[in-house]
Amino acid sequence: MRAPWRPPTLPGRRLRLALCLLPLLAGLFLAGVCPRAGAQTATNAPTISHEPAGSGVFNLRVVSQSPDNSEVTLAMDYSYNGLWGPTARVLPVVEKTAQKDASLWFGSDGAVVKQGQGTITTRVKYFFDERQAPPEITTDTISVWMLSGDGHAVVAVTPFSQSITWAHPQFRLASRQVPPANPLPATAMSNTPPDSATAAGSFAVDSPTQRAPWQQHLTLGPGDVLDLALFGEPDLSRSDVAVGPDGRVSYLEAQDILASGLTIDQLRSRLDEELAKYRRTPRTIVTPVLFRSKKYYMLGQVSSNGVFTLDRPLTIVEAVARARGLETGFSGHNLVELADLSRTFLERHGRRMPVDFEKLFLQGDLSQNIPLAPDDYLYFPPTALREIYLLGEVKLPGPVPYTEDLSAVRAIADRGGFTDRAWKSRILVIRGSLNHPESFVVNVAAVLAARQSDFRLQPKDIVYVNARPWIKAEELLDAATSAFAASAVIFWTGAHVPLMR
Repeated sequence: MRAPWRPPTLPGRRLRLALCLLPLLAGLFLAGVCPRAGAQTATNAPTISHEPAGSGVFNLRVVSQSPDNSEVTLAMDYSYNGLWGPTARVLPVVEKTAQKDASLWFGSDGAVVKQGQGTITTRVKYFFDERQAPPEITTDTISVWMLSGDGHAVVAVTPFSQSITWAHPQFRLASRQVPPANPLPATAMSNTPPDSATAAGSFAVDSPTQRAPWQQHLTLGPGDVLDLALFGEPDLSRSDVAVGPDGRVSYLEAQDILASGLTIDQLRSRLDEELAKYRRTPRTIVTPVLFRSKKYYMLGQVSSNGVFTLDRPLTIVEAVARARGLETGFSGHNLVELADLSRTFLERHGRRMPVDFEKLFLQGDLSQNIPLAPDDYLYFPPTALREIYLLGEVKLPGPVPYTEDLSAVRAIADRGGFTDRAWKSRILVIRGSLNHPESFVVNVAAVLAARQSDFRLQPKDIVYVNARPWIKAEELLDAATSAFAASAVIFWTGAHVPLMR
């Protein structure tokens, strides 16, 4: 079975509107990293009807469930008007809201429908994990997404409310009675016993290829929270064990073990090594609960600026939703966004990432909605910015207030001139979008010799002075835009951001 498909965010104008409707969007993007255990549907769950309007689904009902409570089969009626192509895809998305770590599950591959009306069935699977949550009855949200045939556009989203009883599949209980014959599998997120992993293999969604790249080598730090257990010894489980300020954890006889800087597997091996001094062939299970040590930064024209915890896989749009959306204001009688998307950037380790925010937020291009990594900076500059950026080998780099008569050479002179390392013959001026900029080369020697007029600047121009000779403007564009990103971060946070060379 193919890897479960994740639903897209709302494209185009609908996405921009959704970013203003903050509570609704934040709910759509609450997704956890740890799927929960098996489910059993309530036998008295009522049929909930939604009348069709153009395209959508209605009359959702549960028709069956598997013997081990690991999946249910849903039936629903649909209506599709064909405006998005000859076919559409229907996908159920189940959001569990009762537990402290909200999680999101997806059905298999959904169902393909043609123009018209009819009835379809699709399975929704619930997955094994290591959490020790007791069975409970919850009222969960099942949103049924209707997508265009290519999956790039959302046709309709219909929410339903459904009572579900959560329970642990029987294979999980039986697996504790048989010691594993092979070493535990090496995964970045958890260390489940091999036989349990095999039993749940067809349902696995937490494979390395589906995680953000940084999670495959995730290291622990102070504040991270873990669940610790010994295989075959359920009474010795410890929940919500925090990595201390000194980076250490303690479990049973393994006291003050340094966890900071270790991956999940490395910590498991270290605990096994220490416990082996007191126990016979211990097999420790380490399950991450919260990653509080990983941070990212939201700067500029978002409703909530500041430092955020990267406690689960998060995309750009989800991060904006968590920051309560982009700031808006009125221009005349029109509500407009105050962020300049043409200059918005994602800065990672001193380099601007190639993300086109105009395509993402204005055109709904989901290929630009990349996952965040620890220590990322997202900066949304103001639309009404009236300054230029002077960067590189000048004595006082940074933002410069714009005036109507400001020129490139004059701006450099007003900020103390060149440094000793500057290559003064040619400077680069960047104008417009960071992803599709115009570039201009200014021959400073020719300007000073009055052979060429000075270059007149415009608001938001970037003036970049390099430390070594160059021939083509393209050679410096990446360095210049990365310098702009780092300078903006320093201006907002006061923190030094080293540039990648």
